[in-house]
Amino acid sequence: MTTWENETICPVCKSTEVCTAYGPMDSPVLIVGDCPDPKSNMDITYNIPFINKSSGYRSGTATGTILFQLLKSLNWDYNHFRRMYLWGHKPNGDEKCYNHWKSQVIKEAIGKKIVLMIGTDAVKEFTGKSVMDVCGVKTQSEFISAPILPCISLSAVFLSAGEVKLVMEKFSKELEKIYE
Repeated sequence: MTTWENETICPVCKSTEVCTAYGPMDSPVLIVGDCPDPKSNMDITYNIPFINKSSGYRSGTATGTILFQLLKSLNWDYNHFRRMYLWGHKPNGDEKCYNHWKSQVIKEAIGKKIVLMIGTDAVKEFTGKSVMDVCGVKTQSEFISAPILPCISLSAVFLSAGEVKLVMEKFSKELEKIYE
């Protein structure tokens, strides 16, 4: 476990509602989203990014449930992957906070073989491009050595279900290469 994984307070703004990285540290895969679900405090309550009800928790987030179901439909267990957010708490506009959590993503990405980057802000920050321009296209980052597979926000799955499914199928093919 990293020393910051069990942080219960943001070292910059002192927010006590944080959600740090979760999942096997030795996983070759990192899944990064924008921020904890703004409509629910479940990520923060359990300190589990992309939490979902199907994992045995009382409740879950919409994004976590969609991610879980999409990966399950492709025969992957999302519990085998390291997961985190670009913002470790609800975005507050504090640049120092943002930079702290961004640095945590960069540290977590060290040694990973692929990063599934979900959401507008995370994709823009790490690729310098709009998620709509690179969704589903494996790309590189000046900050992260592993290839990044960008994906639109999973909460938009109902608007762009085909696009999300295509990204997940590409992600599954990348996983097959890693785990063969």
